[in-house]
Amino acid sequence: MKHLHGSLSLLLAAIPFLVHARVYESLERLPNRDYDLIVIGGGTAGSVVASRLNESHQFSVLLVEAGPSNEGAVDIQVPGFVNQINSTYNWNYVTEPLSGLNNRTLEYSRGHVLGGTSSINSMVYTWGARDDYDAWARITRDSRRTWKSLFPFIKRLEKWVSPLGGRNITVQSEPTEFDRRFLQSAQQLNGEFPFNLDPNSGTPVGVTWNQNTFGNGERSSAATAYLNPEVRGRANLDIVVNTLATRVLAASEEGSGGQLDIRKVELAPRSGVNTRKVFTVKKEVVLSGGTINTPHILLNSGIGNRTELSALGITTVHDLPDVGKGLSDHHAVVNGWNTTGTPYPQWVDRPHQ
Repeated sequence: MKHLHGSLSLLLAAIPFLVHARVYESLERLPNRDYDLIVIGGGTAGSVVASRLNESHQFSVLLVEAGPSNEGAVDIQVPGFVNQINSTYNWNYVTEPLSGLNNRTLEYSRGHVLGGTSSINSMVYTWGARDDYDAWARITRDSRRTWKSLFPFIKRLEKWVSPLGGRNITVQSEPTEFDRRFLQSAQQLNGEFPFNLDPNSGTPVGVTWNQNTFGNGERSSAATAYLNPEVRGRANLDIVVNTLATRVLAASEEGSGGQLDIRKVELAPRSGVNTRKVFTVKKEVVLSGGTINTPHILLNSGIGNRTELSALGITTVHDLPDVGKGLSDHHAVVNGWNTTGTPYPQWVDRPHQ
């Protein structure tokens, strides 16, 4: 019986390892394997791409993430902790001084964790304006980018859930007196900011209720939605975290049609020993490093403006002047103020009806 008990204990101790065996905490632990595809960046897009590419079990996929895993990170999981998330999960970028802001700099948060910025953002769910999608379709001459064409895919990824605890929102979360006054003020502006029941209808302008990406009391990110335990257990998916993709490299001088055959990835550990490894894939490399890191990797690889690369001593592999240029973004401004006279309306807990 002692022998049987010892074997059983060993088996039970091994189960957690087997469940998480496909998520490697460092480059050193990643075995030397051949992959059909490598996805660089396990962020908002990369998590989805990696999950979908190996869904049919036809392709072996390696997903590379510079930051740590999202699992077990309580400050990420709990929606109410959004303003106290550990800086470990953020790239902590800061802008250059901006002339329009009196030469001030701004923090430029980017997710440094599986799930990317969807793991650290404020969880406001918004698809933007129909007009923007239709404009992109006109500019690219690709009708698949119109709002109408993409809308079925938007609906496909949505899963609406009931309030925590199964509360009846028609009774317990009815508009407060403050909400009513706010809506009344909007009406007095003669339609400048009309009431908008659904900000994700394609027309986001107006006074509306927030839609958020959390459910059952926890944040819903690209990692929790597309890299759940079932996905992480797939035999054809490996995930390595705390690993930087430093460059993409040509597998040969030219591929079919005289184009570069980019099928190599140079990886380096996030910290510790600076031993780099090069992986060559059978099919494609998917570069999904985000707004900042994707052009960064391309430029380090010699793909960008030839003149600027030469000035930094980087050999040009492909002269592509637009890499790293033309970024535009928007800022959110939160205004808070106090008033005199009537006190701020307090919440009144109404009994169930």
